[in-house]
Amino acid sequence: MTQPINKWLTVKGEFFNGENLNEYFGGIGQGVNISTYKEIGSKGGWVAASMGPWEKFSFNSGVGIDDVDNGDVNLNDRTLNRSIFANVIYSINDNTQIGFELSQWHTEYKGQRDADDLRAQTSFIYTF
Repeated sequence: MTQPINKWLTVKGEFFNGENLNEYFGGIGQGVNISTYKEIGSKGGWVAASMGPWEKFSFNSGVGIDDVDNGDVNLNDRTLNRSIFANVIYSINDNTQIGFELSQWHTEYKGQRDADDLRAQTSFIYTF
């Protein structure tokens, strides 16, 4: 879904529910449990707000979640991924942009301790 709110704000999102969704980036990269040959169920999605552009800057922030059916996975497999992100993109010219993003990730495992990660990344975008 993409829904413009006004000339500087757009809300975007995607939601899913199903099984064997790894080819569509669902299930936290898990489609079929190879021990049981059972498809792995998953539900989740993401929502983001895109703001701008203001002069040469635009901003995005959002959240995402991928919640796997715990009964479909083995011990130590991933059961939940959650992220929160924000980025800024600067347009150098009509074809070139650079960006910076900061995100916080939380992953839960079946039978293991949870894991958290703070990521920073940059991007260079050239369109033609």
